[in-house]
Amino acid sequence: VKLLMPATLILLLSLCTLGTGVREYTSVLIVPNGGHWGKWGILQLCRYGYANGFAPKVEPSQFGRDDTALNGICLRCQDDSILESSVGKWGTWTSFQVCPGGYLISSTRRKESPEGGGDKAAAN
Repeated sequence: VKLLMPATLILLLSLCTLGTGVREYTSVLIVPNGGHWGKWGILQLCRYGYANGFAPKVEPSQFGRDDTALNGICLRCQDDSILESSVGKWGTWTSFQVCPGGYLISSTRRKESPEGGGDKAAAN
């Protein structure tokens, strides 16, 4: 993942080949409006099946002070294991939202526009 352009948000959907432990990617989703702030964490995949829920760690608005906004994401796998992204210092974990269809099929995000010399929240 570190080899990918930092301005690209990648969401990998995977297919597990049962009995062999081999993972094949069936698709790669790229968000072309990604920002250039932040660092990529390590690639993590559900051991069995797919992710079926998520919980973001979010800092609420600081009303004119430095906002960090999105500071981490946890994915819940179909076997109830949890994958945690690289996590920032600020914010609070929200409750898990579980997909009624059994697995995640899409995502969306909002990006803060450049503001000049001030700090940036990037993903909101």
